[in-house]
Amino acid sequence: MFRSSRLRNNVRQVRGADGRTRDVGTRDYVEQGLTLRNIRREDLQNQMAQAQAQLDQLRATHQSDQDFQRAKVLYSTQSLTKARLRSVSGSLQCNTRCDGQRKGRAL
Repeated sequence: MFRSSRLRNNVRQVRGADGRTRDVGTRDYVEQGLTLRNIRREDLQNQMAQAQAQLDQLRATHQSDQDFQRAKVLYSTQSLTKARLRSVSGSLQCNTRCDGQRKGRAL
């Protein structure tokens, strides 16, 4: 059986031992070259866009974390003001909070 019901469309049908029609499954014999199913391009494009958005968010969060770590080092050597450190810290907190909100909506 095809595991992802969201991706399946026009799955090839075969007659089972009981005479009823069912989807092609594991261990079914079919002719070579036979199309077993068609996949909707829109579903794959939507999944790709969602994965790309998640990747972009993770990159932004990672970049904010790196910026904060750099800022902490600069602050410890008195090369950065406390106000600028707070600004960088606030940016990191926003990215982390926004990421958590997105995950909550996706569930």
